[in-house]
Amino acid sequence: ASIAQLRLVLMAQGDSAAFVQGLMDLPEEDLHILAEEMAYTGIADQSYSRDFVVHGRGPAIMVYYGPALLQRAGKKDPRGALKILAEVYRGARELWPLREELADKTVTVRIDALKELETSAIAFPDSGYVWVVQKTSGRDAMVKTLALSLLDSTDFTTHKILTFNRMENPTEKKKGAKTSRLFARPMLLRRLSSFK
Repeated sequence: ASIAQLRLVLMAQGDSAAFVQGLMDLPEEDLHILAEEMAYTGIADQSYSRDFVVHGRGPAIMVYYGPALLQRAGKKDPRGALKILAEVYRGARELWPLREELADKTVTVRIDALKELETSAIAFPDSGYVWVVQKTSGRDAMVKTLALSLLDSTDFTTHKILTFNRMENPTEKKKGAKTSRLFARPMLLRRLSSFK
C-alpha cells in the first residue's frame, strides 16, 4: 500500500499526514482496494518493488479528476474522500475484471459529477436517485446519477451501482481487527507508518 500512499499524497496536494491517517483508518476492504488498484501501471510486467499485487493482468484504472475530489472533498474529510475513491475503483473493476490479455491497457473513469461535491452530498444523493458508474466505451466510463425509476430498464452489464454510504462494521476501524487473504493489516499499518 506504500504506492497508494505516495500517489494519494501527490493527488491531494494538501495535508499529507491527514491523508496517511485517513488511509490507515479505512475499513480493510477499502484499504485493500486502494492498495491494489493504485499499484497497477497499465504496462505488462511492470511492477513496483514495494507493492503486493499480482502483475501481468489489467486493465489499470485511471480515475480522471481523482485529484480534484481529494483536494475538494478531502480537505474537510480525507477519510470520507478516500472511501469514495475506493468505491469508484470497486465499481469500475466490476465493469473491467482483471484479465491477462488486458495487462497493457488502461481505462479512464471520469468523476466530473463528484469533483465539486462534499462527501456528505456524495454519500446521500438527491431523493429518487442513485450513483452509478457507466461504461461508455471499451476504455471509458463515467460516474453519474441515475433515477430510480430507470433501474428496471438499465443494462447492468454497462452500469454498476455505487454505494458511497456503505455501513461499516465497527471492528473494522480497529487496527489489526482482521487478517486479509493477501496481507495482514498490522503488518501493512507498520509499513504505512514508516512513510510518514
